[in-house]
Amino acid sequence: GPVPPSDTEASTCEVLTKCRKCLWYSRFEHSNYRRKKTKSTRRPNGSYHMTRVPDLHHVGELDWCHNCGRVANERDFFKEQSISYKPDDSDVFLGTKTLPFRIKSHDPRTMAPFQSYWSEEGQTYDQSEMDEDMFKHRIGEYPLLKMLLSSIPIVAEGDIPKTGTVRNPVTTQISGSWRWTSEPPAAAHETEAILLESLNHRVLLEELYHFHDIAERKNEDVLIRMRDGDDTIGGDIRATWDKAGRKGELTIRLYLRKNSFIENSKN
Repeated sequence: GPVPPSDTEASTCEVLTKCRKCLWYSRFEHSNYRRKKTKSTRRPNGSYHMTRVPDLHHVGELDWCHNCGRVANERDFFKEQSISYKPDDSDVFLGTKTLPFRIKSHDPRTMAPFQSYWSEEGQTYDQSEMDEDMFKHRIGEYPLLKMLLSSIPIVAEGDIPKTGTVRNPVTTQISGSWRWTSEPPAAAHETEAILLESLNHRVLLEELYHFHDIAERKNEDVLIRMRDGDDTIGGDIRATWDKAGRKGELTIRLYLRKNSFIENSKN
């Protein structure tokens, strides 16, 4: 692919994904969400239950339509999410902190695999729509703290790459028509960024990363601890996005957990 919507064979092919925007068909590594992986879930009695679940791409350019460069399917929105923290009665509420942010979404018009589509007469580029798509794809209502930190640039806004290399959508390698003649130094997903108002806000998020169950990954509403760290503080991060104003907010909610009192009493 990509294959135009007029192709009758593509419309009946089970391994091709139809773009929600341009309606062209693309073949992704997950074969239209048919690829599976084995998930192990621990039961209360200590035994494990094995199930087969969809094996999706990690958030990035591999989810982009091969024709127009936008997120091809809504199934890839909100797929990397944490959970809302449920405090115990003995937890002490420490308060909330709101961090305003903006989004720099990728511009498919600057990337070789998608330029043909965007150069066609009648194509309209909507920046607010691209920003909202990035919010749904990369952030979501309860974002992962790790995803937030990896999306905040360490360079000035003006130095963020404007274009980048797109990996082959099936093999994930840079090859064939997906290779630049003069390869830019950045990867395509590095053209996307979450822009905070203050460097102090980034430092705050980095400090929260030391507490191992704040904004962790959600797996069927069960918290999976992806990193080691202090568990004296619990909480969550909730994100909202204003499409018209092209701005958002991260609201951090923190609690002092009851186990911190128990540990301190032992010392």
